[in-house]
Amino acid sequence: MTVIEVEHSGPIAVIVLKNPNKLNTLTKDEFYQLARKLQEVASHDEVREEILYISHLLILTLTCVSSGADVSVSRQMPEGIDLYRHNLTATVASNMNLAQAFYTHPKILVVALNGPVVGMAAALIAFADFIYCTGETYLLTPFATFGLISEGASSMAFAERMGISKANEALILAKRISSKELLEAGFVNQIFSCPAEDQKKTHAQNEQLQNRG
Repeated sequence: MTVIEVEHSGPIAVIVLKNPNKLNTLTKDEFYQLARKLQEVASHDEVREEILYISHLLILTLTCVSSGADVSVSRQMPEGIDLYRHNLTATVASNMNLAQAFYTHPKILVVALNGPVVGMAAALIAFADFIYCTGETYLLTPFATFGLISEGASSMAFAERMGISKANEALILAKRISSKELLEAGFVNQIFSCPAEDQKKTHAQNEQLQNRG
C-alpha cells in the first residue's frame, strides 16, 4: 500500500497521506519520502498550488516516544555504535531536511486536515499558506512532555502564526489546541463541517489514539 500519493490536476498538485491502519503514523523513511515529494513538486514549473491532504486520520511524529511513533519499526542498534552520532545523522539531519522542504516551498501550500495533527507534522503545517480543518481537528505538540526540543522550527513558526501566548501553551505546556482555538488564533483559515460517516471515523480514531497514550 502506498502511504504517500501525489495527484496532479493542471496547476494543482495534491499530496495525500493514506495509512488508516496506523493513524497516518510515518516512519523515518516515509518522512523522507514526504520531503522528496514536496521537493519534486517544487521543481515543476506548471504547478502553482499544492495541497497536502491528511485523509481522515492524523499524521504523527516518529521521534516522540509516544503514540506518535511507529513502534512496529525496530529500534535495535548494533553493538558498539555511537548513539549520539547515529541520532545526529539519522534523526537530526532528517528532521532538518523535512522542515526545510516545508519552509522553503516556493508554491502556494494548502493543508487540509480531517482529524487531529500531532508532533512533527503539527509543527510543519505551520509553514503552509492556508490551513483548513474540520471541527474534530486539534493540534498537539507534546515535545516538552518527553523532554524533547520543539521540532520542525515550531518555536518560530508557531509564534508567528498563532501568537506567542498560544505558542507557549502548545510547545511549553504541551496543551491540546482545539480547532476553535486554532481559528481564533489565526492558525487555521476556516473550519469545515464533516460528513456524518467521516465524523464517526474521526471519533473512533481519537479514542484509539487516547488508548495508545
